[in-house]
Amino acid sequence: MIVFTSHTKVYLSKMKTITVLSILIFLSCQVEPTFVVTELANPSKTGSGEPFIVRDQDNLILSWIEEQDSVDILYASRYQDNAFESETEIARSPDWFVNWADFPGIASYQDGQHVLSYWLEKSSEGTYDYDVHISLSEDKGESWGLSKIIHNDGVSAEHGFVSTALTDDGMLVVWLDGREMTASHDHGSDHDHGGHGGGSMTLRSAIVSTSGIISNRLQIDNRVCECCQTDVVNASCGPIAVYRNRSEDEVRDVYYSRLINSIWTDPKPLYVDNWKINGCPVNGPRIAAYDQAVSAVWYSQSDDTPKVQLVISDDCAATFSEPILIATGDKVMGRLDIQMNQQSIYVTYMEQDTSWANIMLSEYSHTGQLIRQSQIAQNELSRKSGFPRMVAQENQIFVVFRDVKLDKIQTVKVL
Repeated sequence: MIVFTSHTKVYLSKMKTITVLSILIFLSCQVEPTFVVTELANPSKTGSGEPFIVRDQDNLILSWIEEQDSVDILYASRYQDNAFESETEIARSPDWFVNWADFPGIASYQDGQHVLSYWLEKSSEGTYDYDVHISLSEDKGESWGLSKIIHNDGVSAEHGFVSTALTDDGMLVVWLDGREMTASHDHGSDHDHGGHGGGSMTLRSAIVSTSGIISNRLQIDNRVCECCQTDVVNASCGPIAVYRNRSEDEVRDVYYSRLINSIWTDPKPLYVDNWKINGCPVNGPRIAAYDQAVSAVWYSQSDDTPKVQLVISDDCAATFSEPILIATGDKVMGRLDIQMNQQSIYVTYMEQDTSWANIMLSEYSHTGQLIRQSQIAQNELSRKSGFPRMVAQENQIFVVFRDVKLDKIQTVKVL
């Protein structure tokens, strides 16, 4: 660092002055700007968890679960006029499947009035027998209709890891569907969703209209990883889904498929990691888009090295760049999210730091140049800390997560 004090006499020729100024400019360009993080109050209470946040046409909607007397309650709160409003109850039940990695969410329709929510409810006595329930609101989330099950197989099996994207036809819903699985095998008991059957988990989708009509039920892939999050985004060229695949020899790389003319394209790998793992890593990919620009991020341990990688497309997912390494090493935990705005790509992930987990945020340009990267929050290492979720609103980033120490939802705004 170069410092000039008021007591220092400096005699420089014109050339030396230019040289010193050039050095100062060069040094200033090497200093990465830091994020400004502001904590925001929200109406969640002690014991809350499984947070999710989404942007609607007006502002933001936060959802989360609270437990009261062995009954789980799904709440939502709108962020308006720079503050979260009082919570609104969406639904409640003593029979929900509540999980650190597979959690409820919320999505807003194009008209700004209709809102869809989803959660997981037990269908029978089996540990992983549960259905995806959806409910609609016609008044921006003030009141909610009766729930219905989005899939129509009638099989007591795992259905979950939901993601949504707004389309011209309504709300596209994507989920993992275990209707083809049997109860005879364990595919990976070392992981949180061990004890599944020996059949194949499938990836499926459907469209939900503003009147609650479910249509266009389609299969995207007939064999996928059983317990990693899915994600879907509606780019200018249409919906693009990402998920963790599962080959016959247990390679679990991340794949994507595009919905074109109501048909899902043949799935392709985002990148061939060749990560072979005999069990589900519970660490799914995320995808974002802004017009023709698309970016996706995923976690892998190929070559026995934990890593977070980013790919970027400037032609609406027709092609993707070579992977950009965001983070690597034994401290990397994954638990990702991604958002885009007109200028930047934002990626959150978690890293182990001794007995803590740091929530990290990276900002990249649309061409893949790192702009800034730093810790924005800290949490405990346990599964209860869950998966931070993020949303971009103009030049602001909002991140939500379960603060295990405080045992409630934390919301922060990042500039």
